[in-house]
Amino acid sequence: MKKVSNKKLAFLFQGVGANYQDFLDKFDESQLDTLKQYCFTVNKEIGIDLFTYLFHSQAMEQMEYDKMFYDWITIYTCDYIVYQQYVDSGICPAVMVGYSMGLITAMACGKSISLVAGLARCFV
Repeated sequence: MKKVSNKKLAFLFQGVGANYQDFLDKFDESQLDTLKQYCFTVNKEIGIDLFTYLFHSQAMEQMEYDKMFYDWITIYTCDYIVYQQYVDSGICPAVMVGYSMGLITAMACGKSISLVAGLARCFV
């Protein structure tokens, strides 16, 4: 941690393209609990059942939106959780950069907009 603390760090937030379902087995129990809480918030705020999409996507035969839209919400939510994990561990960026959906994620992580406001931006 000492080596990291003396350097300026940049956090890069990606656009659509990553498949978080392939990485969920790497989340620890605390991160999974956090993910469930955020999935509840997503469902409450924009009516998207992100938890079912992430863990039971084959059961989502009648998805209201296309897969790319669900992927946007997934990337936004999971990147937000991972970022918070870094910050909680004392690793904070000097710079945040985003591409596409990552711009909204960077803004939410940087507290220039709220998590909920970022979700609303996904519909624009």
